[in-house]
Amino acid sequence: MSDVFSSVVPVVDPTSNLVVVYWDLYPGAIARDADPDFYVEVARSVDATWTRLNPTNPVNGVCQYVDDDEELKGCKWQVLFRIVMDLNSVETASDPVGMYEAGLRQERLLLAELERRAYVGLNSSGVHGYFLHKKDFGTACSCVDPDLDTPGIPNCPDCFGTGLEGGYYLKVESAARLLEPGTFSRKETGMLGVEASDDIALEALCHPRVFPDDVWVSRDSGKMYRIGNQTQISAAFRDMPILLQMKATLLDPSDIMYTFDLSDYGIPLADNDQILLTEDDEEIT
Repeated sequence: MSDVFSSVVPVVDPTSNLVVVYWDLYPGAIARDADPDFYVEVARSVDATWTRLNPTNPVNGVCQYVDDDEELKGCKWQVLFRIVMDLNSVETASDPVGMYEAGLRQERLLLAELERRAYVGLNSSGVHGYFLHKKDFGTACSCVDPDLDTPGIPNCPDCFGTGLEGGYYLKVESAARLLEPGTFSRKETGMLGVEASDDIALEALCHPRVFPDDVWVSRDSGKMYRIGNQTQISAAFRDMPILLQMKATLLDPSDIMYTFDLSDYGIPLADNDQILLTEDDEEIT
């Protein structure tokens, strides 16, 4: 991968059968207040001509793209993707990434089927919800201290403590299983003995990649869980991960994240009193 892009991951959405491309940038690759545009390009081979899928509607502010091209739908043939970042009229391209690597087509097709089955399992036995990705770059919030370059208001309603306007964006709709913390469990001992913890483990598909401080929100209850920095693979095919368990903490009903507007996705603004009274989304297994 280039010195800007840490990963580019094209996947086939198991419900729509559309190709979704996710990408991540290396920390510090661009300034936090940068405002780049992203283009997604496709080619049949490294030597072939690259075709820009979104020439007139660049991706801005997020790192994902859903392609509704009927020719790509299902993506059953060899195809390469790359991301081109346009920052101040200077373009930087990622290395090409194949949906099915040469010589591994059958393995990739099998992996896609296993991911589809895992997805079906999560949707039947898990809790439906959404992952919100903490922004890595964008327009600086007005609360940022210009000298320290840090958010001045931890509960800022405009950046949610991130220092970037908007704070988060919807990355993917994803069902998840709510599990006991297991190996992530670490009870705190205070003056009154062992204290209760709001930590749990979430199990979800490995793609798209989830990062610490991302937030998962239940579609039904509106409860929000902040992702921690401990993860473990719970299902894989050879060396390719399918399911990931990640430590997560239930956010207090007073957390500013509960004002994040998800009404466009069928989740109303949370009623804090109702969050307190709501039973768990599912019995934790």
